[in-house]
Amino acid sequence: MRFEDAMVPYSDWYGDWSEYWGNYAWQPLYGGDHRAVSDCRAVVERLWEMAKPGNGGGGGDFR
Repeated sequence: MRFEDAMVPYSDWYGDWSEYWGNYAWQPLYGGDHRAVSDCRAVVERLWEMAKPGNGGGGGDFR
């Protein structure tokens, strides 16, 4: 079984580059409240957001 932290692809997609970390900065999980069900729903919403055709990113510094 393989697992991946959703924060990594979401931060890459969002595109907010951090010179300090040398990577894309993690973004808040809007809609999540650190409860299992609401956090899962928020992750699914972010996945749908990233999958929308023509939606190349959330508005950060793309490189």
